[in-house]
Amino acid sequence: DLQANTPAQFDRIVSDLEGRLRLSGAGRDNLYRISYRGRDPRRTRDVVEATVNLLVEESMGRSRRDNVSATRFLDRKIEEYKARMDNVEQELIEFRKAHSAELSGGGDFYSRLQDRKTKLEEARFQLELAQSRVEELERQITGETPVFGIMPEREGDAVGAQMETPELDQKISKLEEELNRLLLKYT
Repeated sequence: DLQANTPAQFDRIVSDLEGRLRLSGAGRDNLYRISYRGRDPRRTRDVVEATVNLLVEESMGRSRRDNVSATRFLDRKIEEYKARMDNVEQELIEFRKAHSAELSGGGDFYSRLQDRKTKLEEARFQLELAQSRVEELERQITGETPVFGIMPEREGDAVGAQMETPELDQKISKLEEELNRLLLKYT
């Protein structure tokens, strides 16, 4: 374009280059065949070199833009994962604060849980036993055939049964409270 002084001269030079310069793919990605027909060998070489340089610069510019774009994308993803990780760490801290009693102390959590389950089953068994005793006492009070051996013999079985009922009711009430507490805690 050093030889062009007017737009018309520039257009003529471009048309001349378009007629003499040929670019074609060589079968593989990023591989091209460049040919230029001209009478002056030096000028032919300069045109081919300038074309190669333009293609290389364009390719490198595209690679740089792609690299910058990829770097920005990766930076965004790193920030997203960092934020996620910070959130998870905060949730872990809050979990540990909320459950510090279960996470610390003697024995591990699962052995303590198993121990509590065993106690719960024992409390359920005791409750069932107490309920069956109450049912038996109620049958005796209402006039069914007395069953001996459930309670110690006293004078006036009916009076003895009435004295034992409040104690059993109190024990049953305590066992039911313990059962409810354990059920709330472990279910």
